Amino acid sequence: MEDGRKLAELLSLAEAWGVELRAIPATDGAPNGRSAGAFVCLKGRDVLFMDPTAPVADQIALVVEALQGREEIEKCFVKPAIRDLLTGPSASVDRTANAAR
Repeated sequence: MEDGRKLAELLSLAEAWGVELRAIPATDGAPNGRSAGAFVCLKGRDVLFMDPTAPVADQIALVVEALQGREEIEKCFVKPAIRDLLTGPSASVDRTANAAR
C-alpha cells in the first residue's frame, strides 16, 4: 500500500475512533523536535494536531503512535497493512519515554 493511502486509512480510523484531527501550520524549531505535530488529551478529548506539510512518513508515524494500543484495533476490521503498522514489532512504543519529551 502506498504511503499516501496508508495515511488516509489511518486518519479515517482515527476519526472513526473519536480522535479529533486538527491541521496546524508548520513551525520552525518545534520544542519536541517532531515536525509532524502532536497527539494530546485536551479537556478529556483525544486531539491529533498535524502539520499537513510534514513528510508523509512523519505524519504516518504520528498517527500510528496515537492509535497504538487502542481497544478498537481488535474490535473492528482494520486492513492488514494498517493493522501491521499498529501492532507489528515496530509498533511497540515506550509511551512513558514519549511523554517525557
